[in-house]
Amino acid sequence: MNFKEEVERSFHEAILGHQLQVRTVDQSEVLLVGKRFALSISHGRDGVEIGYVEVVGDGKYSFLSITRFLGVLRFLPEDRALFGAPGGTVDEQIRASLRVISSGVTNRCSDILEGEKSWLDSLRKKDPAAYKGEALSVPLLAAMSSINW
Repeated sequence: MNFKEEVERSFHEAILGHQLQVRTVDQSEVLLVGKRFALSISHGRDGVEIGYVEVVGDGKYSFLSITRFLGVLRFLPEDRALFGAPGGTVDEQIRASLRVISSGVTNRCSDILEGEKSWLDSLRKKDPAAYKGEALSVPLLAAMSSINW
């Protein structure tokens, strides 16, 4: 499976509608780059994860895992129903997860895709410890550093 191609196919509408750039981090992680932020779409054995990479200064970034936040507070049952009944292969599981995440992000997260941060400020007020951000992995930092902001 070419993960970048799968992400581009799944997020096609969001990429075009919000003028996002697609950047490869590595074989299992792709960035959707917007206005001073990026969404990290990555996969592992447990499925697909989505992270928010915030530009916090010149050459400084913060990473927040937002998979759970989106799944619980933004996605609707019709998004989750797109998971279907994938076969037993890892590739089929990844494609099923991408269907759910791309539907939810495309249809319910236009504020995030436009670069608005009020959702993030609200999360940080409710639970500052959980949404303070993490350092980026070396490959992700390298990919972010190569973007002309």
